Amino acid sequence: MAKAKRAYVCNDCGADFPRWQGQCNACGAWNTITEVRIAASPTVARNERLSGYAGSATESKVQTLSEIDLQEVPRFTSGFKELDRVLGGGVVPGAAI
Repeated sequence: MAKAKRAYVCNDCGADFPRWQGQCNACGAWNTITEVRIAASPTVARNERLSGYAGSATESKVQTLSEIDLQEVPRFTSGFKELDRVLGGGVVPGAAI
């Protein structure tokens, strides 16, 4: 189980700080900062944490390269010859570079 995190909050103005300090930077009050424990988030099983956009880890299917259907996608040139070479001939629509 993960340990609880701590925050330090000024009792006068409610400003929060990552560690204790004697004077509140927000309101200028002295000795008003107290420690508050933040509850740790519930732990998630490893297989649930790894499942995401690509699908669940239990639904994976191994395929050989010959089984994968390759599609030729139209590419747009960037105007930079070397960048187009690195990207395999240009930018694919919807790609984030």
